[in-house]
Amino acid sequence: MKVFIGWQEFSEALGLDYKGLDDDAAFSMAWEQAQEWLADYVGHGRDLVNPVDPVPVELQDEVRFAVEQAISDHWSIEKVLSHNLNIDRLVEVVNEWSKRGKQMNIYEPLNRPLPAGIAITNWSSDTEGVTFMLKRPFIVAYIEAAYCVSSFGDEGLNLKDMDGNSVAATMRRIAECEGWKIGLDLDRWDETRHHPTYQELVKVYNEAMKRV
Repeated sequence: MKVFIGWQEFSEALGLDYKGLDDDAAFSMAWEQAQEWLADYVGHGRDLVNPVDPVPVELQDEVRFAVEQAISDHWSIEKVLSHNLNIDRLVEVVNEWSKRGKQMNIYEPLNRPLPAGIAITNWSSDTEGVTFMLKRPFIVAYIEAAYCVSSFGDEGLNLKDMDGNSVAATMRRIAECEGWKIGLDLDRWDETRHHPTYQELVKVYNEAMKRV
């Protein structure tokens, strides 16, 4: 069965609650970097026809916007989670729990047969979120993790009752039960950002010059 969860929902369900870079912070970073570029290149007229000095505000805004777009894209929730969250490992731990079968004495009075095996056979992501392919053994991991954290017993839920939030909640509960925390290490994330190239900014500048 296929289930989907959006990036923001996934972040919240895992306890990360990542909301992206603050707009004021993005603007401040973009303004500073745009001013540096303008001072280094435009101010000295390098490779530009008829450089303007001082640079009109309209031109400064065009360059700043190009930089700000790159910053906002890099710090978007989709980029941050898809590059910094180890989803493979989270899927692996769910499968470890489902493959071991029933461990806790929480299945009475239902006492229904729940097969052990691989819970998540595959997953994929796009700009919108993450899709998981579930098999029936996922119910084992779901119930055991819920019981370990909250003492919830088997309520008779089946695979058709599961959704993307069920998968994320199970991942979070397993981590809590095993004593580790799902987190993001973003200390050096900005170092990997694509900065608009000189050629890209020159193009932005020249296009803006035509409108001034």
